[in-house]
Amino acid sequence: MMLAFAAEYVRNGGNATAAAAAAGYSAHSARCKGWRLLRDPRVQEAVRTAMFEEVERLAPRAMKALADALDDATIPARDRIRAAEAILDRGTLRRGVKMEATIEDRGDALSILQEAQRARQERLAARPVQQEGGSG
Repeated sequence: MMLAFAAEYVRNGGNATAAAAAAGYSAHSARCKGWRLLRDPRVQEAVRTAMFEEVERLAPRAMKALADALDDATIPARDRIRAAEAILDRGTLRRGVKMEATIEDRGDALSILQEAQRARQERLAARPVQQEGGSG
């Protein structure tokens, strides 16, 4: 029942009471049981796993939406650049995973990606450098 709770908790967007009831706990004790289950390390791990699986499931659609935004000339350039930055920042779900891609001619997309990368590098360069040891 704990795994069912974790899966339902992720599916319903984080409602522990509803997840406990859907997992088979009594409606009378669902609120208390949901609260307790969320404090169990095994359930916390199951929730993390379920969330990661949900992200993996939705990632292709999210990437397609970002790619579509890149190519949509009706979307303001600012938002197209943000889409490009999101693609660059979240290129893989896990480090060390080999990725293969098919490159299609997207016309203006390359210049948008290059602009996003340049803007990101400028932002990183403009960040103040923090010194170790405090103020002095």
